Amino acid sequence: MIQDNTDITHFHLNECHSTQAILKEKLSHKKNLLVSTDFQTNGVGRQGKSWLSSDQALAMSFTLKPNETLSLTSLEVGVLVCKYFRDYPISLKWPNDLMIHKHKIGGILCQNIQNTILVGLGLNLYHNSMKKLYIENSFFKASSLSKERLDISLKELSLDIYQFILNHRLTSSEVISDWQKKCEHLFLNVSLYDEQKETHGIFTGIASNGEAIINEKRYVSGSLSY
Repeated sequence: MIQDNTDITHFHLNECHSTQAILKEKLSHKKNLLVSTDFQTNGVGRQGKSWLSSDQALAMSFTLKPNETLSLTSLEVGVLVCKYFRDYPISLKWPNDLMIHKHKIGGILCQNIQNTILVGLGLNLYHNSMKKLYIENSFFKASSLSKERLDISLKELSLDIYQFILNHRLTSSEVISDWQKKCEHLFLNVSLYDEQKETHGIFTGIASNGEAIINEKRYVSGSLSY
């Protein structure tokens, strides 16, 4: 189903393998482009890890102009998702995980194609039995946003979130400030695993390009636990 909302072209599917893959196929569209689905069968997270969705899960991908600091774009999306769901205690884990009380409920994946950012957003909204799900190769158990189903269709919710993001873009300094306010592990002991190397220390925030600052050193990538 295709819906054209003035400045947004929205493709919503009952089921698909990957909204990110379909978004790439549709890039010839010049407008802001959104792909969403009621059920995603092959969601992928960072570093090729699998993302297992709950009974009701948001799966959407969309195009976005880069933040003025390119490497802050995924962190900006995380902050804006927290602002959109302001009535829920969502926090952020570096670099791109959405958390509730140390349980992962979603994640953000960004790809840069010819200065257009392809953003993938996965978010577990509701899990019927509320049993904890597990993400392959993850340090964290997975959970969902709410015990109650949200009173909105996934199609409507995806479009509403995208419109919110487009209308509330942040400056680089706002991203850094707001991200740190929502960080779940700020000033905690953390472990960072990157290419078989482990780093342990206090996470004191993010640097100007979104790097993790641990023991006064900057790290560009890695899997973080605490």
